[in-house]
Amino acid sequence: MERLGVRALTWDDPDIHAISARFTNPPPLLYVRGSLESGTSGRWLFVGTRQASAYGKEAARTFSAGLARVGVTVVSGLARGIDAEAHRACLDAGGRTMAVLGSGVDVIYPQAAWALGRGDHGARRP
Repeated sequence: MERLGVRALTWDDPDIHAISARFTNPPPLLYVRGSLESGTSGRWLFVGTRQASAYGKEAARTFSAGLARVGVTVVSGLARGIDAEAHRACLDAGGRTMAVLGSGVDVIYPQAAWALGRGDHGARRP
């Protein structure tokens, strides 16, 4: 965890209060890489299909980039389709993203999202 810059937080940890109200049935531990604090003027969650249409992808990119430019953190699952487009557009616009993963922080799934999760897809890393 130390090598990857990952922290394991319990629900007693003061850092977790940034998101704790959003869980109705929280897991015993939350693994975090980076900061939970948005540092921005709010968060916007993108949830969408993995097999998005060209229009859907463009809409996700447009909304995400616009939100990033006004300081909103984009949150999504880092999956292909709408999620990946939202993360990529936010980073390309110089914004901040948060990914909620269904896997460990050392196993980014799907494989196509690996570059986004590492922050090295070509955009400025926040």
